[in-house]
Amino acid sequence: TGCFLLVNTGAEAFESKNQLVTTVAWRLGKETEYALEGSVRRAGDAVRITARLVDGPRDDTLWSHTYDGSVADVFAIQEKVAYAIVEALRLHLSATEEEAIAARPIADIRAYESYLRARYEGWRFSPEGLVRARRHIESALEIVGDNALLYASLGHILAMHAEVGAEGVALEQIAGLRDRVFDLDPESPRGHWLTAWLAFQRGDMVESARAGEAAVAELPDDPDTLLLLGYVYAHVGGNARATELLTRALEIDPLTPFVHGVQGFVPVLEGRFDDAVACYATHLDMDPESPFANVFVGWSLAYAGERRRAAKALDRAADRFAGTAFGSFAASLRHGLRGEKQEALRAITPEFRAAAEHSEMFARELAHCLSLAGDAEAALVWIEREIQLGMWNHAYLARHDRLLDDLRGNPRFAALVERARELSEAFWRSR
Repeated sequence: TGCFLLVNTGAEAFESKNQLVTTVAWRLGKETEYALEGSVRRAGDAVRITARLVDGPRDDTLWSHTYDGSVADVFAIQEKVAYAIVEALRLHLSATEEEAIAARPIADIRAYESYLRARYEGWRFSPEGLVRARRHIESALEIVGDNALLYASLGHILAMHAEVGAEGVALEQIAGLRDRVFDLDPESPRGHWLTAWLAFQRGDMVESARAGEAAVAELPDDPDTLLLLGYVYAHVGGNARATELLTRALEIDPLTPFVHGVQGFVPVLEGRFDDAVACYATHLDMDPESPFANVFVGWSLAYAGERRRAAKALDRAADRFAGTAFGSFAASLRHGLRGEKQEALRAITPEFRAAAEHSEMFARELAHCLSLAGDAEAALVWIEREIQLGMWNHAYLARHDRLLDDLRGNPRFAALVERARELSEAFWRSR
């Protein structure tokens, strides 16, 4: 047993492509027993894949090999590498593990590459990236036809469109894709995953957790199912379970920048703000083009009491993503942190308000901006909306949400916190 780390020595997330495996493991906060280091070189349809199995603590090579082939051979080469590792470590595989190694969720390598590109773009939270992600999935579907993983991924991308306030996305579209997944496989964990997304978008946290658990039971090592379920539990006050799931996602997928950023959510909910800053800063370091990372670095600094640094970070985000809900959020929050209340109100755009109607994240942040701008009544309206959309972590609202400090003592705010507590307790009784 022990911790395994897969290192792509060509990964753009790291400054140097010649970093030692031990250095990469330290950057990822992992104590690594074994690491698989690899690189891919491609020229037209020809590929050369070099793989090296390393004893992490000593940086000793246990096994290495170079494979030459065509792009169409990639899955077969992947299987050869897996069995070579099994032999090198003298492991015994279960029938389930044998099946997982041989699995081909998308048989065509071109379609699979499109899926991977779409997944990367989807987790960046940028409107432009989501458009690109959708095109990648549609291209993959044109190549392979009906495919449960591709339909589920398209549903996820549409859910992310809704999450960032993009127009023209209806939950019925996501439901239709979920139904197509279940038509292909009535027990599909991907179908359960989409069901969890749909329920989350509607604020039905009981159903979201139920479907998310069903997906994770069948896909325990899938980072996307772990991320969603962890996020759901964070919203309902299950901080320990959320941390377990989100940490597991990071162990499996340390090279996706968003996976690092989301590690900061539970620390904010618990008042561990310095820990949160470190997570969002890592996200920004790995993906400086992400609007989510740019804005939430400033957001976490505000919680940590570093308002001057927070406002500067938000200045950059507001300018960089002007015209989007993220840009409006950044602009309003920076003015609010500086005590510029009228400017904070003016910075709230129709795009920000539209996103807040359907996204718990933006409803929550609109409430923050309005509270800092001195409009308590409007802030309370949006706190009610964020609770409707699933923010039932009453300990966060009652004790740790510093951006709502101006509302403490307001009877209506106290009543809303009590409502969140009741919903959270009902959730746990239903388990």
